[in-house]
Amino acid sequence: MNSLCYTDFTFIGHIYYVISSLGVLGITKREVNSLDVSAREIDYKAVGFKAGLEIHQELRTSRKLFCHCPPILRSDPPHFTIRRFFRPVLGEMGEFDAAMLAEYEKGRTVIYEGYNDTTCSYEIDETYM
Repeated sequence: MNSLCYTDFTFIGHIYYVISSLGVLGITKREVNSLDVSAREIDYKAVGFKAGLEIHQELRTSRKLFCHCPPILRSDPPHFTIRRFFRPVLGEMGEFDAAMLAEYEKGRTVIYEGYNDTTCSYEIDETYM
């Protein structure tokens, strides 16, 4: 068998959560991380693997899509930062996203940097409908 490279290791880490959520294998995360397999050797159908692709497009416009702030990329120090913790929520299918649960268990956070003149409440998820 091939040794794990970094990308395979990351992939195997995600497969663990797919496998465990299906109840196929009762192995620990440590055991999964020590597996000596290649991503090419995994039977994706057997483990119930599903994947999606998300594409972002940057448009040349005078304002952002959902607000009137200018779409400016900045490198100056931010006026404020917001730290968000990953929180698992039910998805459209009524189930928790296994990848989000994995990141939540690790205590992952995202730090947003904002500017008083180009970042609005919509962009920081503070707009109420």
